[in-house]
Amino acid sequence: MGLLLGFFLAVFGATGSVLVLYDEIDNILNADLRIVQAPAQGEAAFHSLAEIQSAAVGIMAIILLFSVLTGLIRWLQKRRDKLHRHM
Repeated sequence: MGLLLGFFLAVFGATGSVLVLYDEIDNILNADLRIVQAPAQGEAAFHSLAEIQSAAVGIMAIILLFSVLTGLIRWLQKRRDKLHRHM
């Protein structure tokens, strides 16, 4: 009984240690996957923060316009349905 319990505690301890040290074990076993190659164009391949921000602002304006138009269409459809029910 004691040996069986000891075996299970050893298995639980080993698997728990693997779970706790997963990142370190993964880094050791897959070190080649952690290296990123720089793009051939160098820094020219990246956009400045100002370019990214201006693109995001433009997209947000389009999304806002779309949601306003969607809300307006839904409101008009409800209004139309209400008018048809009263006729």
